[in-house]
Amino acid sequence: MLIDTGTPTYWPAISAQIETVIGDRPIDFVFPTHPEIPHSAALPLLLRKYEKAQVLCDARDYHLLYPEFSQRIIHTEPGDEVDLGDLKVEFLPALIKDLPNTLWAFEHKHKIMFVSDGFSFLHRGSRPLDEDAGHKEGECTMLTSEFGEPLNPQNATYLLQAALYWTKFVNVSKLFGPIDELMEKYQPRYIAPAHGNLIDDGSEVAPVIRQMHKNTYDNAKKNRLETSVTYAV
Repeated sequence: MLIDTGTPTYWPAISAQIETVIGDRPIDFVFPTHPEIPHSAALPLLLRKYEKAQVLCDARDYHLLYPEFSQRIIHTEPGDEVDLGDLKVEFLPALIKDLPNTLWAFEHKHKIMFVSDGFSFLHRGSRPLDEDAGHKEGECTMLTSEFGEPLNPQNATYLLQAALYWTKFVNVSKLFGPIDELMEKYQPRYIAPAHGNLIDDGSEVAPVIRQMHKNTYDNAKKNRLETSVTYAV
């Protein structure tokens, strides 16, 4: 099962990377966490290459986006499970949503929680955004515990504002209670965001994620108040 698809722009690289991992073995399932371009736009390319692959998703609008593949799209809801032989994936409610039909998932054997745009961050450690334009060599494949430095809330906030624009207008602090309950129930060993590195030290990263949500909302609220005062004057 492939989780999220990437964009058609990077399809040659994505296709080659998939072949490196699975060789000639076909993909059975594709799980786009939500129908935003980085997460689902390469579906047609994947489904043409892997002709028997099925799409598992909250399918309320996918048949409109990809009508030619509607017979291969299976509506999936939180609590549903898929048997992958020696692995079992359970679909979860997305507590931090990008779009209304976002889903999360949990793979039980390795205890990996896939959280889509939740828990996303820029992987530049504590370096400022303007220090360099790219990532250090090898960073993309690191676990968060391998950075050797804490995540920078400023950098994480920058990505949050781009990926989840609505968090500028909604105080999501009340969501962290349910998130804590979800983590307590499933006890993930790894948290896999769609943007950023595989998180293997959740107790260290979670406070930064909370702080970036607070920063995003507080900064936007401050800017709105300042704008209101300017207009009033």
